Amino acid sequence: NAASNRKNVVVTRDAAYAAPEGICLHHTIEDALAHHEEEEIMIAGGGEIFRQTINLADKLYITAVDQVIEGDVYFPTIDPKLWKETERADHEGYSFVNYTRITS
Repeated sequence: NAASNRKNVVVTRDAAYAAPEGICLHHTIEDALAHHEEEEIMIAGGGEIFRQTINLADKLYITAVDQVIEGDVYFPTIDPKLWKETERADHEGYSFVNYTRITS
């Protein structure tokens, strides 16, 4: 399983957080990125993590759900002036959508 071979990194402001064995722990995004320069870094938020990192990304892998869901955390708006949709797989109730950053 490829997922079991990936390195998992947790970024938290909680200084008392005890990461499970095998998890790399950092307290800032900058520190995490400086210590993990893999070919491709995948970020799974929280909303604050997404907000702080969307401008660093060159690809987005989005699951778009076909309904409005009540909540207080949302992914940042994907600006079509900055992002080009490159792939879409539609399913009943949701779509997998990939975007690439537009470069000038």
